[in-house]
Amino acid sequence: MPRRLGAAVVVVTAAASIGVGVAAAAAPAPSLPNLAYARARVARYRAEPRWTAPGPAIAARQAAGKRVAVVPLATALPYQLLLGGGLRAAAAAVGIVLEEQPAEGQPAQWAQGVERAIAQQADLIALVGAPDPLALQPQLRRARKAGIPVVVGNLANEGAPAFPNVTARMDVVAQSAQRIAVDYEIAYTGGTAKTLIVTSNDAGASQGLVAAAQDEYATVCGPGCQVTVVNVPLAQWSTRLQPAVEAALAADRSITIVHPVYDGMTAFAVAGIRAAGAQRRIRIGTVDGSDFVLRMIQQRAVDGLVLFDVGYSLDWQGWADLDVILRVLLGQPVPRTQNLPRRIFDATNVTAAGTPPSPLKGYGDAYRKGYLQLWGVAG
Repeated sequence: MPRRLGAAVVVVTAAASIGVGVAAAAAPAPSLPNLAYARARVARYRAEPRWTAPGPAIAARQAAGKRVAVVPLATALPYQLLLGGGLRAAAAAVGIVLEEQPAEGQPAQWAQGVERAIAQQADLIALVGAPDPLALQPQLRRARKAGIPVVVGNLANEGAPAFPNVTARMDVVAQSAQRIAVDYEIAYTGGTAKTLIVTSNDAGASQGLVAAAQDEYATVCGPGCQVTVVNVPLAQWSTRLQPAVEAALAADRSITIVHPVYDGMTAFAVAGIRAAGAQRRIRIGTVDGSDFVLRMIQQRAVDGLVLFDVGYSLDWQGWADLDVILRVLLGQPVPRTQNLPRRIFDATNVTAAGTPPSPLKGYGDAYRKGYLQLWGVAG
């Protein structure tokens, strides 16, 4: 069992120094708070995202029959199932054979999957859903020696350092989604946000997510916004997240926004807000687009605490994964970005996600036709 840790709270101003490696904000603010910029971003990302070709057209049929060994993070995770559904549909459209190596989140299982793929002489190995390639270096070196390229999907943010013994990767947009969420909070509060960011430092991506959010506050809002950060380890969400939020709100009654960096924290954050008796002054903004959080937004007459959620389509990401796989199989350059979608869901547009909400809805389906045309297989 993990060592039980108390919730650590750090208070910083929005203009605090941000760690090395955080992507720069999209645009410098001429004066702070830059409400025009924040409001324009909210309007842009409330709309259904448009598909944009990530790179030049390719002849995907030339890769038909190639065998791709898929090593997932954990086969049965809902996240993995949604991502895998898009990947399988895209692969079927171009004749790629996917051979999934089962795993349940254990590095030893990922290693076994890579070893099996090497023994079976797969044409490519795809680590999809974020198995950590740094934990698999002996196996990836053997794959490289065997001439089998390795693609990593849905792990690193754009601009992150390259992984050793990895041919290519499809990056995620989690940090940019945090920035969009911050822009909404700045616009909503008129540049006076007093925000509690809730995070889990033991999750590998968390440091970058928090740093991106802090940096956006610094560059778009400035000293008019203040940020408090509370850390609750992943394994302690059910026991420590509610009291950590309650304690932070009791300690600082000027806080008006609670910002869980993962929307899976939302129910516990809601409980903490209610326990603090802060329902009237607090609103929640978060990221990931999970169906249960979108449902909270739809039920705003009963549960008005959740203001918005920034989502992204896992089905779309599955198609983007295959675009990277195809380009590697065909010996073509891999684009720097796959132009993945992000969308703000709030009371103005949450019905686009369906009733009840689905994490697959609200993003349109133009990307499927777009990829098929890009690959030269559109009917």
